[in-house]
Amino acid sequence: MEAKMKGNKIACLLILAAIMVPASAVKIEDATISPQMANSQTDFTHTVFAEFSTATWCSYCKYAHAALKDIYAHGWYPFYYVSLVYDENVHASGRLDDLNTYYLPTVYFDGGYLVEVGGDPQTTEGYYNESIISCGARQVSDMDVSLSAMWMGNATMKIDVAVYNNEVLGYEGYLKVYVTEISSARGWLDTGDHPYTFAFLDYALNGDVQVGPKET
Repeated sequence: MEAKMKGNKIACLLILAAIMVPASAVKIEDATISPQMANSQTDFTHTVFAEFSTATWCSYCKYAHAALKDIYAHGWYPFYYVSLVYDENVHASGRLDDLNTYYLPTVYFDGGYLVEVGGDPQTTEGYYNESIISCGARQVSDMDVSLSAMWMGNATMKIDVAVYNNEVLGYEGYLKVYVTEISSARGWLDTGDHPYTFAFLDYALNGDVQVGPKET
């Protein structure tokens, strides 16, 4: 398929292939959390994916952003995240509506399997570490997802995605392919004046997926 984008600095693609778990409703405003640090490691059953709901005016979101950047940079876990900048992107605000988001920041791990609300400079990263470890230990369907992307010019990318089902039963789930920028070149900054990272621009794919047993 070909995905048309408005920008020409597309830097990264992220895939989420999972059955979505609804998140509880909260209110869009600033929030804080209490301390709890992660102190354990485990074998991960899959790559954990986080959706970070934020806005350029959100004062506490810079702490959530810093924590996600640090975890990703250290490479402790198989982990990716996307920044859903509510006030800058209509697709991001639409996704936040899907997730029933009211407070910022809120981070949804594995489509809402675990949800962390709020942020502060001392404790946020510990909470996120624990959520990532917990998500990484849960049982998931045995699926292989492969992705290839080619820049076609004129703000267009050719993207091919294949999903192979290793299970003996059929699989029904949801596939999202996020087109993001590694570091926003559009002036999307958190309140610490740091460019948003993996800022969501648009979907390349967004829909149901059904795969038969031992099939692609």
